[in-house]
Amino acid sequence: MPKQRKKGLRIQVLKRATLSVEFLKTMLHNMSRAVADKIDEINKRNYYPVPDKDTGSNLAKTIGEAAEIVGSKEYPSARELIEDLTEEILLDSARGNIGLIVTAWLSAFLVRLSEGEELNSKTLAHAFKEGEKAAYEVLDNPRKGTVLDPITSSSKAALAASENQADLRELVKAVRAKAQTALEKTTEELEALLKGDFSPEEIQRLKKEKVVDAGAFGFVIMLGRFLDLLQSAARE
Repeated sequence: MPKQRKKGLRIQVLKRATLSVEFLKTMLHNMSRAVADKIDEINKRNYYPVPDKDTGSNLAKTIGEAAEIVGSKEYPSARELIEDLTEEILLDSARGNIGLIVTAWLSAFLVRLSEGEELNSKTLAHAFKEGEKAAYEVLDNPRKGTVLDPITSSSKAALAASENQADLRELVKAVRAKAQTALEKTTEELEALLKGDFSPEEIQRLKKEKVVDAGAFGFVIMLGRFLDLLQSAARE
């Protein structure tokens, strides 16, 4: 399998947009490496719901453990890998609030993808929607300005691309752009999220520094690695 160097990470690349064991293992590997490389950057953005500075650490453990276990096993099919991942591995690897949300999203996303082998715009749009639903369902009090923002925006972007009969590369471009915009806009919700726990001066300082939500930042990093892989794997 050809490999390329990117920002110090060992990023693996595939040639076809097909849901295979190889694709899934590579996806998890790339997500894990990217999050691990950004642990400190994610942690320092952790102000909500509790400023315990462990969002990056929890996300890295969640995805890292799953990637390691899946990478060590042999699977006869992508469907069986997804069953193992969603019915056992992710349940055991989830750490913290971000781990619960991301594993819920990833499980629903992959289960929907497993209904077919070809990764096309329609299949991906449905998968993003299922992931969005699952992420909301694990929360008692969903809030704007959190990881839910890029999850929702990526889902809407994928659906719009599918309805416009976009090819995979166009879908990737649209989802990436909308998720990044949603991440940047989480700064606007800081006051609503942190009011009562932080002083007005502290909140204004964070807004001035354009601090984004830690969970949203981590999710966009993960999503970016999936989109990179999907783009490189898309058939001409």
